[in-house]
Amino acid sequence: MYRELGLPQSWTVMPGDYPVYLYIGLDEDFSGRVAYAELNFKDEVPGSWELSLISETLLADDFEKKMNGVFPVENGLGSFSDFETWKLYNQEIADFYTNNCMFRHYCPLNSEIS
Repeated sequence: MYRELGLPQSWTVMPGDYPVYLYIGLDEDFSGRVAYAELNFKDEVPGSWELSLISETLLADDFEKKMNGVFPVENGLGSFSDFETWKLYNQEIADFYTNNCMFRHYCPLNSEIS
């Protein structure tokens, strides 16, 4: 759902280098794994928090609406990027899946696996 939508945010950030903080889980279920990541644009206490939401008119069903604002990570991977970089990455992944069907979770029935 989210990779396919890939909508840019309505705000911009000045180009530059920004720290990313990784918070490691201590609970038995998460011990040693990254619990969440924080991308820090300013070294100050925020005045308010706002969820990054996708317009509900673009969401297909109640589940997508329920998950709006949540960043699900199914395989332990996530990233921060600008929209242009995301589009290049998304195209690279689409091209890889097109050319390497055997690495997909499923293959179209009419494709050949080499």
